[in-house]
Amino acid sequence: DWVWGVVPRGGHVCVAVGVDVEVRDQDSGEIVAEIRRAHGGGKVHAVEGSHCGRYVFTGGEDGCVRLHDLHHLHHHQHIDHHHNPATPLSPSDHHMQGSSNGPDDASAALGGAGGEGVVIG
Repeated sequence: DWVWGVVPRGGHVCVAVGVDVEVRDQDSGEIVAEIRRAHGGGKVHAVEGSHCGRYVFTGGEDGCVRLHDLHHLHHHQHIDHHHNPATPLSPSDHHMQGSSNGPDDASAALGGAGGEGVVIG
């Protein structure tokens, strides 16, 4: 499979490989998490991670931008939907440096006060 994106964030390196995302430890290179079929059967065209290392944002062939919580890999949230593949994701550093409002508050990652966010280009 093609590698569509690589980004170091929060002690991890997030790698978009075909339909999956591998999250690797930045120092050892070991896989610490895998997001299988991140966009159903479609390819992952873009990947971005949060500075805290808990969240991974993906843009896919299906036109969706999704938020994946590494503490709960079987859950994801749709952030946005386009009619074409979602390719560019860029962090908004003033949002992404914040911390979440609680240990399980994934909604904080969408850019609320004190939360983390992403700008969809």
